[in-house]
Amino acid sequence: MLDTILEFIFYLFIEVISFNVGRFCLRVLTLGRFNSRIDDHRQGWVSLVGFLVILVLIIGFGVWMNN
Repeated sequence: MLDTILEFIFYLFIEVISFNVGRFCLRVLTLGRFNSRIDDHRQGWVSLVGFLVILVLIIGFGVWMNN
């Protein structure tokens, strides 16, 4: 039961949230030329970019709150 819940949370974060953040960032950086879908072969890279953006924002927010 706990494994299923953790798997769902991991899937939701990596596949949905990180992918959409990564797709948004890449579309802004390429001025709308980059178009990726959730079933595309570049999905892993787009999710990685989204995860890195989220990670940098979390770390930056933490550093900002400590100052």
